[in-house]
Amino acid sequence: MNFNFIPFLKHLGTDIEHGFERLEPLLPAIDSIVAAINPGIGVLFATTANVIVEVEQKFAAVAKEQSTGPQKLAQVVKILGPVIGSYLQTTDQTEIQAWVNRIVALLNAIPIPVTHSPTS
Repeated sequence: MNFNFIPFLKHLGTDIEHGFERLEPLLPAIDSIVAAINPGIGVLFATTANVIVEVEQKFAAVAKEQSTGPQKLAQVVKILGPVIGSYLQTTDQTEIQAWVNRIVALLNAIPIPVTHSPTS
């Protein structure tokens, strides 16, 4: 059996039934690390990560796996933009989008093992 790794969000887009189950146990640990570094931002991190996951699942559920990152980013910003802006004390959309992109990058850094059976 060979193992390959794919980014978490890509996995989520291909396995909407079980994708979040793999992230759910990791979020408290990641949240704890974020909160230890910056206690005021832990809640924003967790909320943003959850919305990113929901948007990814939504796009996958309607067979839009090939949708672009900017489309998903726009959806997350539409949902959370004012909350993120309030936490970051900004109305600058570039800064809000940068926050979301950082959380996406962190989620994508989580490797998900994918097993492949050897071909006979």
